[in-house]
Amino acid sequence: MMLDMQDRLDHIHQQQDDQYQAGKSRMLQRSERNLESVKHGLYSTLDTGEALLTQMMDKSVRENVCDISEMVVDITITDKAFDSLLHLSQIVGNQALQAAESINQNIPPSLLDSSMSFAETSTGEIIAIADTTGESISVAMASQIAANRAEQSIRFAAKTKELNEKINEKLKPNKKDVEALHKEIEPFLSSEKIIDVERLKATENIKQIEDFRTYTDNFKNLDKLKPEEILYLNLCDWLAPKALEINDRLKKIPGGLKIIDQKTGIEAVIKEFDLFHSLLGEMKPQALANRVSGGHLFIPELKGAILDINEIKQFGKGYFDMGIKYAGKQSTKYKPNSYFPIGTSIEQAVEIIEDAISNKGFIEFIKPENISIESALASTKKTFEATHRQNQKFTLHTDNGITNFYPNAPK
Repeated sequence: MMLDMQDRLDHIHQQQDDQYQAGKSRMLQRSERNLESVKHGLYSTLDTGEALLTQMMDKSVRENVCDISEMVVDITITDKAFDSLLHLSQIVGNQALQAAESINQNIPPSLLDSSMSFAETSTGEIIAIADTTGESISVAMASQIAANRAEQSIRFAAKTKELNEKINEKLKPNKKDVEALHKEIEPFLSSEKIIDVERLKATENIKQIEDFRTYTDNFKNLDKLKPEEILYLNLCDWLAPKALEINDRLKKIPGGLKIIDQKTGIEAVIKEFDLFHSLLGEMKPQALANRVSGGHLFIPELKGAILDINEIKQFGKGYFDMGIKYAGKQSTKYKPNSYFPIGTSIEQAVEIIEDAISNKGFIEFIKPENISIESALASTKKTFEATHRQNQKFTLHTDNGITNFYPNAPK
């Protein structure tokens, strides 16, 4: 079989030699190039080529479509001429495969939904071309993208490490709780790429995600996102199914989950917990100031990516207060922000709040100072302070049944 193949190769080569002096057309030049690729690349890539190409196909585009262009098309034609005896990966030179692999590992987020064509430039460089936009990326560009991402990841990791060291020294959290929460969120702790774009696209009616949906044209233009925004969206992806399950349970409570000030009779029905604001915090595209709002679940990777930290003060049983400002802000002023104990899970945080709401004799309606009691009662917005049985106080803000919450630090 291999002898027959060699005969065919020799025949093709002889035909090319006969026509060489007459002037080679572009098609003949391509044929000659393909033949040399076969000769020099076949045996060296037999074992590794197919595996590399499979990986390349998996990583290049989300639909697993790779519309290969001129160079590889020619090779495919040659392959068919061999009666499909050789796989594509056995024919492509090892250098081309490695170049394409390097490109595919570092394709910009904006191109992830495109099918990619691989071509060779006149200088012999392998480039990838997005079929939808015509945008191209070379090995050099891919390497620079990888370097930039790595640099940012290193910076985030360094801040996270520093923050964890401060927390461990000051608070001495329960190691098992910390490890359990980290294990749960670890698959989502990427600041380099969106973990599951299709799942994020399918997640609806969450304000924090909708802002980014609009900004990226339904997550098509992902290269517009900064690394910390990618990390935030991945954590939103982690939280979304949990929030849905928790809020679906609230809707099944007969009459709704009520919070009542027993002394005044003032009450509100909690239809939904805004867990994205309360636990992850706020983030909007290209906006910095609101990144210090909410976010009372301590996730060091997220805090390290977006915030600068100063003084840490513990209160109650593991709760703490931390001075924060958004990273890079030219100011010495830090905003205090309170947190649940380190290692608290989403479910545990909600359970703590619901226990405080059920402690009915220790709930107080907080009337805003600038309005009358009548106006406060008529308003859809109400604020309560609830005290947990462990004597920890929480503030709950409810607006049309949507409620956010946080632990109160001592004044």
